[in-house]
Amino acid sequence: REYRRPIRVNYQKHGSEIEYFYGIDFDYGRHPEFLKEDADILFGSLKENNSVLRDWSFVRAESASNGVVRCAIRSMDGETAKIDIKAWQEGRNIQYEIINVLE
Repeated sequence: REYRRPIRVNYQKHGSEIEYFYGIDFDYGRHPEFLKEDADILFGSLKENNSVLRDWSFVRAESASNGVVRCAIRSMDGETAKIDIKAWQEGRNIQYEIINVLE
């Protein structure tokens, strides 16, 4: 997969020397298009850690609100449901959790 993300640059100045710190701006609240694009990855990770989701597959995603993506999912039996996943950045890590299940 190829991703396009804005770069965040911070720096500290030490006399005449400047030290740069580069990071990718994953603020999903400001960039819902990235959250929608990453929804299948987040769902896959949640699925690995949640036995209830093991037999479900990702179908599609849509933006629900700032930092929240709504995922349509389907079970192996053909049942469908929607889940809302909230994602946010804490330091250099992305945190995410299921906040709502719609059947």
